[in-house]
Amino acid sequence: MAASQGLILSSDYEGLSYVILEALALNVPAISTDCNSGPREILPASAISQLDDQSLAKKIIQLSNTPHDFQLSLGAQFLTDHAIEQYSKLA
Repeated sequence: MAASQGLILSSDYEGLSYVILEALALNVPAISTDCNSGPREILPASAISQLDDQSLAKKIIQLSNTPHDFQLSLGAQFLTDHAIEQYSKLA
């Protein structure tokens, strides 16, 4: 995955998408379709397309032309330190 030009997730339904998290952790540009949950909790609106062929095709062209626009940082809420902090609050 680390050598890929980008990640395109084209799901109709998705939970928390580990493949998007993995891509971001590896600095791989990522786009996704807009599912009810998952991708929109990880990616900004600019990296999400509607669930139709035309929107996704346009987003793929954007990814191909300007991949750096979709190269995002892994959100702090997904980092180990945050998980440890949240876990320690449970005790």
